[in-house]
Amino acid sequence: MERMMYDKPDLVRQLRTLGLNDGDTVLARVGLRAMGPLQNPGDRTLVESMLEAIGSRGTLLVYTHSPMQWFFRRDKSYVYDPRTAPSLTGRFAQTVLGWPGAFRSEHPTTSMTAIGHNAREILRDHNHRAASFAPFKQMIDLGAKQLLIGCTVSSPGFGSVHYVYEQLGLANASLLSGLRGCYFNLNGVVTWFRQRDVPGCSLGYHKFYPLYREKSLLLAGKVGDADSFLIRTPEAVEVETEAVAKSPRFSLCENPECFSCRATKLFNLRDMIPYYFLCAPRKVLKRITKRGR
Repeated sequence: MERMMYDKPDLVRQLRTLGLNDGDTVLARVGLRAMGPLQNPGDRTLVESMLEAIGSRGTLLVYTHSPMQWFFRRDKSYVYDPRTAPSLTGRFAQTVLGWPGAFRSEHPTTSMTAIGHNAREILRDHNHRAASFAPFKQMIDLGAKQLLIGCTVSSPGFGSVHYVYEQLGLANASLLSGLRGCYFNLNGVVTWFRQRDVPGCSLGYHKFYPLYREKSLLLAGKVGDADSFLIRTPEAVEVETEAVAKSPRFSLCENPECFSCRATKLFNLRDMIPYYFLCAPRKVLKRITKRGR
């Protein structure tokens, strides 16, 4: 049996059924492969569908994070420029980045890009002085939504959790704080940007799903063939703040060998000591053995 190919009217209908409305501001993360066959070109069809669903007074946002370097391996051959820097966050985000009228923030490592009515209002102050997820403050004020399509399991959770860690002062509580960054142009001078807030691993963010469901906040449905979630940011942040303030370790992933969760978080000393004494030497030995073959 031939699989259905989704065109723009199909996707607009699904997005509206999920809860996306005219005038909405929405931050989207998309796993295009999970959506099934889309009318070619699929990435552009999806962008057009989202823009139609939210209308002329709506705003579409995506993450367009860019390359970082270790401070001890700085290389001036790469200087962040919002007009030319590549995005590391997938094909859908890259398509939005190249869309006519798209506005990209100036943050050297964790930029965001937006199309639509509130694009500049949300992103104009997101630069080297701002925290990585600072635009969420404007998103909360606007009652923005967050949308996951085809990545609810493979890359779970909403970016607002990173914002909550920043607001609680926990994003800087990392052994990696200040160790990575990139060069950028500051008033005509090439300057090193040192990123002090560290987003880290998000594979444990699925733990928030039951908390959202308890308060009937999480809307679920299909976009294309993909499982999709939609949530309002103000209410999501309330739930996330309560959980993380109670236990900063709440969102850590289940992988006992995850370097980010087990070896870098200063609020997780309980796992850090065993990691460096047991897990790290085992990893080194495994790597040495593999090279010797």
